[in-house]
Amino acid sequence: RLRCTAVAAIVAGSIGFRGWGTPSPAGAGSEGGSGAAAATVDLRGLTDYDPQGNGREHSATAAKATDGDPSTFWYTETYATRNFGGLKDGLGLVLDAGGSVALRSLTVSTATPGFVAVIRAGDSASGPFTDDSAAETVGTTTTFTLAGATARYYVLWITELSPSHRVKVSEITASS
Repeated sequence: RLRCTAVAAIVAGSIGFRGWGTPSPAGAGSEGGSGAAAATVDLRGLTDYDPQGNGREHSATAAKATDGDPSTFWYTETYATRNFGGLKDGLGLVLDAGGSVALRSLTVSTATPGFVAVIRAGDSASGPFTDDSAAETVGTTTTFTLAGATARYYVLWITELSPSHRVKVSEITASS
C-alpha cells in the first residue's frame, strides 16, 4: 500500500513537472485550449523616430518605455497644438524586438492619455516602416492588435498629441 502511494505521488509529480494543465509555450498546442498561448516578447526602447523633426524628442529616454518601471517614461517635447504645431505629420518611438518576429499585440501605458497612434513595422531602425495596426486613441493602457507583419523594429507612431500637447510613454509590452 505504501509502495502504491509512492508511485502515485511520483506519477502526479511527473505530470505536474511536464506542465499538463498549464499554459503551453507559444507555438505548441494546449490540452483543452483553443490554440497556442501568446508569448511575451522583450522589447527595447531604442530611439525616437522624427523624420521631419529637429532631433529634440528625448531619444536618450527611449529605454525607459521598456524598462519594466512604470514610474519612468520616454517623452516628446511639448508642441503648440495637438497636431505638432503644423510642423510634421507625426513622430514615434522605435522599439527593437531583438530579431524578426510577427507580433500579435503591443500594449502601451501612458500618463498622457488621449493621443492618437498607430504601430508601424520595419527591418531597419531608421525605416522605412509600414503600418501594422489601425490607428487608436490611446487611453491610460491601450492594446493594439497587430496585422502580423514580421519585423525586428516596431514604431509607436504618434499622429496626434494628447490634450497636453505632448506624450509620455510609461511602458510598452508585446506578445507574439
